[in-house]
Amino acid sequence: MFCTHCGSELREGTHFCTNCGKELNKPRVATASSQAETTPPRTQPLQPLRSKLFPGIPVGCLIVILLALARACSLANQHPAPSAAHQCQSLTDAKDYKAALTACNEAVQADSTDSSSYQHRCAVKRNLRDDSGAITDCSEAIGLDSTNTDAFNERCLAHEDRGDFQAALSDCNVVISQRPSDESGWNNRCMVNADLGNLKAAVNDCGRALSQQPGDGYALGNLCSVEFQMGNATKAINDCRASLKTLPGRYEVFGTICAAENTLPNVYPPAARISDCGSAIGGNPHRIAAALSNRCEAYFDAKQYTLALADCDKAVRLAPNEPEAYAGRAVLNATLGRRSEAISDLWIAAKLFKQKGDLASYQQTISTLREIQP
Repeated sequence: MFCTHCGSELREGTHFCTNCGKELNKPRVATASSQAETTPPRTQPLQPLRSKLFPGIPVGCLIVILLALARACSLANQHPAPSAAHQCQSLTDAKDYKAALTACNEAVQADSTDSSSYQHRCAVKRNLRDDSGAITDCSEAIGLDSTNTDAFNERCLAHEDRGDFQAALSDCNVVISQRPSDESGWNNRCMVNADLGNLKAAVNDCGRALSQQPGDGYALGNLCSVEFQMGNATKAINDCRASLKTLPGRYEVFGTICAAENTLPNVYPPAARISDCGSAIGGNPHRIAAALSNRCEAYFDAKQYTLALADCDKAVRLAPNEPEAYAGRAVLNATLGRRSEAISDLWIAAKLFKQKGDLASYQQTISTLREIQP
């Protein structure tokens, strides 16, 4: 080390200079102020960059938002909103017929050349009891695509609901010729043949449907109706019950059960028949009228004459061209001592039986008239 006064060389650790005698300077101790001078100044936090278009939003946030929007657009393109035609079909399949009608109307407006949209709207209208509108739409569907067998099937059912059985049979024949492996065509033709009185042909058609789809509820329901018409009430009831296990709540099946039970009053008490007939009240007006007539008979057997008369009156109003409704009310009126009303009903029933070509029922009604007329 060296003296800071005279520059003489000295030994390390010496406090006084051996040449000039002066005290050597002590090593400098760093002070708080000197530390502050040597400590690098703290920098201010970086401010986020901001967009000129959106000065209130940091650029980083804008990037995140834009990426999210791009992702949403990509997903929208991958899963587009269902078309009106798709909604029309899905709502029809779900049996939400009022909503389906709106969607089907939109589908037809969007593409008036799409056969399937007319066919689905036909099905919707038929289930909403607009048989005329259904036939018009199915005819339009068939005009656009003559191979649309679903349209032929729906039109067959609409014709059957209106009582135009020959037109229904024609449509069912087309379905079977174009799609013989589909049980629905055989099922529907079974029902139409039964309506026409072609009972053996109906049994064959239902058998074909069941061979293709064993245990099918629709086929069993149609078959039980045919069996009842052929006079086998017990077998009809059993097959109807089997149908309801897979398709509960079918009005027409309960209608067959109700009518069949009325022919076996010693087996089925009035209360059971009244209940089954009540479950049959639904569907088209002709079926409702038939169910009311049958319940009228069950109420009559239960000696609940006021309720019986109310049902018979409703049946006549719903089906004024059905002779069975008048004939049933005539029996009730005669029992209640209302001879003039009974005679009037019997004359109307006889006239309608003759118009339908049911000469056996006509002759029976005329014989009854002769017995009660003074």
